[in-house]
Amino acid sequence: MAGCTICALGGPHKKEMRKGTPARRGDRSVTAPLRTPLLTLAAAVLLAALVADRTGLPFPRAAAVTLIALLGVMVLGRFLGLDARGRRRRRFLGFRLRDLDRLSGIEFEDWIAHVLERAGFRVTRTPRSGDFGVDLVAVRDGHRVGIEAKRRSSPVSNDVVRSVVAGCQYHRCDRAAVVTQSSFTRTAHRQATGADPEVVLIGRDDLDRLPELLIP
Repeated sequence: MAGCTICALGGPHKKEMRKGTPARRGDRSVTAPLRTPLLTLAAAVLLAALVADRTGLPFPRAAAVTLIALLGVMVLGRFLGLDARGRRRRRFLGFRLRDLDRLSGIEFEDWIAHVLERAGFRVTRTPRSGDFGVDLVAVRDGHRVGIEAKRRSSPVSNDVVRSVVAGCQYHRCDRAAVVTQSSFTRTAHRQATGADPEVVLIGRDDLDRLPELLIP
């Protein structure tokens, strides 16, 4: 399992996740996509001007030197896994999403347990049979979360949500979660709304935020 290489997250599955905190107005303005490139360009021009001033090089040559240096830093950072993609890869413990698609159900449970243990949870695996709808019990910060892991090729239905709610009541958990590398049906989302205990649905697009979503 640990030998898998890593690539960017993604996949063909449609994003069907539990709604989070609504975005504030103005967060996605028309000019928002242009801000980062423009700021980067401005910083590069200022840096090139500084290089020209300190070294006495003509500005075009100083700009070329600056560009080469910046590209070198970016390539090195990606190689060392220091960029955002690299951080996300480390949180996936060396797995790509398509690697998770090839795991067995038990292997997917083990992967979730390892991710949570790395994030400081104390994880207990329930018996393989008679788990009452809960595969893992994760404890941290005074919270006890019952988790049902579903490695599926199709969306997870509301039956699983109903099952994990009952299982969490049996295992005395104050929160419940269903974790899948697939997505959830609309009825599953409706079933989770207002459930007692609270149910968090964590699907394909949110797996890299698994620990934070279990205990906000």
